[in-house]
Amino acid sequence: MLQKYDIKVGSIRYYWNYFKENFKISFKNQVEYKANLFSSLLENTIFFMITLLFGYVIFENIILIEGFGFYEFLLFAFLINIYGDLIGFFWHGTASSLDILIKRGDLNSYLTKPMNPFLGFLFMKRFNPLIFIIYDMILYVPILLYLFNFELLSIIYSLLLLFVLIIFGVIFIRFLDSFTWIFLEARKVLLYQLYFQGIQHNVGRFPMLFFDKNPAMMIFLGGFGFYYISMWILPLLLTGLFQVRLYEIIMILSVTSISIITIIINWKIGLKKYGAFS
Repeated sequence: MLQKYDIKVGSIRYYWNYFKENFKISFKNQVEYKANLFSSLLENTIFFMITLLFGYVIFENIILIEGFGFYEFLLFAFLINIYGDLIGFFWHGTASSLDILIKRGDLNSYLTKPMNPFLGFLFMKRFNPLIFIIYDMILYVPILLYLFNFELLSIIYSLLLLFVLIIFGVIFIRFLDSFTWIFLEARKVLLYQLYFQGIQHNVGRFPMLFFDKNPAMMIFLGGFGFYYISMWILPLLLTGLFQVRLYEIIMILSVTSISIITIIINWKIGLKKYGAFS
């Protein structure tokens, strides 16, 4: 299908069209199974109601942070959800996980295509969270627009920052996932148990203001994308102010560099050992 565009193999446009075609197919697959779709939307609705209840109980009755209350928590929860779903375009789906593809030998279908093996894997057809992004916007945006008077420039700058953080988040997740080439349980241990369940679920779901009195903790959290949702985008939308700390720049550049180098090394080592590929 890509050939009809007469696009040079390996070009940015080539990979964009490859991703776009897979995106369309995965979205159609997602909406075709109505029972599964509606049950997932119902689950999202319940989660939304729990978020409202949790935020109200915690920020209106228990925790008092100057300049941060229930309304600000709703904006934070919306941003975190959108951030997670957008990153999900590049990693969601068990069937498309690296460990499953290695075990089944299904990587062959991607490795034999005229493209970089890693990029072919990154942009392959996966579970598509677009419908959940749209649904979250339906649930949250009217409430947030009623509660806050956002400035247009703040929204534009926030979208640009969000784009950068998505790239950062995808690189970091693929950094952890690349260790699957070293040991097959890496996705389960590093990505799910350590990062998603251990760090993001227990820490990333809370505003970073909770930890601002612990400098060491703040520097550590600066290695994760959700930190910048709380410390960059949230203040920018609420106040129009954008403050960057030196350690944040150092952490982003360091984590990104280490992640990219590690991804390249692990994929080179893995492909050499991949019997079906050789």
